[in-house]
Amino acid sequence: MSFRSPNLRSALLMLLFLALLPIVGAMLYATWHAWRETQDLGVSEIREEATDAARRLSTSIEEARRVLNRLSHDPSIIAGDRGACERFTADYQQLHPSFRNIGVIGADGGLLCSAKPLGGPANYSDFPLFRETMSSRSMLLRELPRELSGKSILACVFPVRGTGGEFRGATFVSLAFRSLADLTIGDRLPPGSTVTLFDNRGMVVLREPDRTDWNGRSAEASPTWKLLRSGRLTKATAPDLDGIERIFGAERIPATRGQPDGWLAVGVPPDIVTEEPRRNLGWQLLGLAVTLAAFAAGTWWGIDHYVLHPVRSIEQAARGIASGQVGARSATSRGANELTRLGVAFDEMADALERSLGDTNRALDVVRRSQDRLRILSRALLEGQEAERSQLARELHDEVGQALTAATLNLDALRAGENATDEKVDEALDVVKRALNQVRDLSLDLHPSILDDLGLAAALRWYLGRQAERSGIEVSVDASRLDRRLPKPVETACFRICQEAVTNVIKHAHASRVAVSIGVEDGKVRMTVADDGRGFDVEEAHERTRRQPSLGLIGMEERATLLGGSLEVASRPGEGAEIRVSLPLQEATAEALSP
Repeated sequence: MSFRSPNLRSALLMLLFLALLPIVGAMLYATWHAWRETQDLGVSEIREEATDAARRLSTSIEEARRVLNRLSHDPSIIAGDRGACERFTADYQQLHPSFRNIGVIGADGGLLCSAKPLGGPANYSDFPLFRETMSSRSMLLRELPRELSGKSILACVFPVRGTGGEFRGATFVSLAFRSLADLTIGDRLPPGSTVTLFDNRGMVVLREPDRTDWNGRSAEASPTWKLLRSGRLTKATAPDLDGIERIFGAERIPATRGQPDGWLAVGVPPDIVTEEPRRNLGWQLLGLAVTLAAFAAGTWWGIDHYVLHPVRSIEQAARGIASGQVGARSATSRGANELTRLGVAFDEMADALERSLGDTNRALDVVRRSQDRLRILSRALLEGQEAERSQLARELHDEVGQALTAATLNLDALRAGENATDEKVDEALDVVKRALNQVRDLSLDLHPSILDDLGLAAALRWYLGRQAERSGIEVSVDASRLDRRLPKPVETACFRICQEAVTNVIKHAHASRVAVSIGVEDGKVRMTVADDGRGFDVEEAHERTRRQPSLGLIGMEERATLLGGSLEVASRPGEGAEIRVSLPLQEATAEALSP
């Protein structure tokens, strides 16, 4: 039974099916769902712990408030009756066993009475908590100074004031914070957790475990307090006071009149809360990885067998044709049906391309030979033009110029005779002299003999000097880098290009200055003709030349091209123009001038 290769569409559908298997989505969803459930459960447990602890603390604080309020308003306490004070504190201690201690401190800082012995100094007037109570009108929640307890003891302190509002002392109740909150780190809370009690102003009243770093310090500017007050601390992972990210449960500790006395925040490291879902996630991902590896192996084989092999064959054939191997073919024999047909179509296209390239190469040979003949004819035309100009200039100078000179001498002699008519002789003499000057100018314009006799630099200075006299334009020639005579074709081409460029500047550029620079550099003659005229758009000028051919720019480019060189024009409207010419001296020139 023969195996029929599936078509390209079936192969792509198979790959898509392997990439989007429902089991992958189901496993990912189950993993995500389990992660979320476990994490939500951990956060809920933290919140329940914080709520229960806050409730226990709130109940004890409210009991302490009522007791302290009664004590602070009792006349015997206000009067400083030590005996009555001791009876009251002993009775309240029995009624409220959650109180660690209860007592009264007099206005002078001395201990008036205490249900239990209070270790420490005999006078507390220098304690910061006592001084803060003196200026307070309500109950304060603070940590009891460590020198009095050595443990995490929460002190509820209420001021005692006389009828006139004067300070008469302070009543206090101490609560065992850790036992009341029942949030022992390492027991009910995992290692790395924190328990923090804030008052309503952001002051850290008590904090475990780093109590020495934070107790009594303000956290009002910390992100933890800001998120706690805004209700967003429990929404997601947030930074704790120590800068470490934790998952928080938080609860307000309410008091009378609906105002909070404080906040309790419990933070647990995210790694602890997510440890179990991470472990489950690892096993699930391992199973998913094994499954995907099997799928990947099958997909790899399918892609290689049905897609990559025919595509590689076609690609290799295309690269071979691109590199000049027009006989390269794909010879596709296996793969998806569409790819097989594509390979066959590619080979047919390559055959047609090979035939077309043969025809094109033959046509290019004909065009190339025609261009060579046209280049030879152009060079011969320019050379013939220069030869005719030179011959015509010599004839004008030697024959017509000599004849006019002889006529001038004869007229001068005639004017010196006795019978001469001065007016008519002077008129004839002026006509002859003007004709002589015109013949000389025409001779120099056709082919200046100074170019043959003294070289390119002298010819350029002479020509630009004449143009400056005629047009009033300022000119300069820099030939400091030209230290020798150049081959005649190169000198002629440079002179004619400069002549055409300066003529265009005078006619069209409205320039006030023209600068010519010429020299030999790296085996090439480099010449620039720059002006400060109004400039022009180079692309527009080329386009205009293509529509209405003129001999100016085309003639300059043709002269440079025939010598194997190049000519560039750089200009923008309002910024003048610059023509740069580069001509080879030896090999390129000899090759360009060869018939």
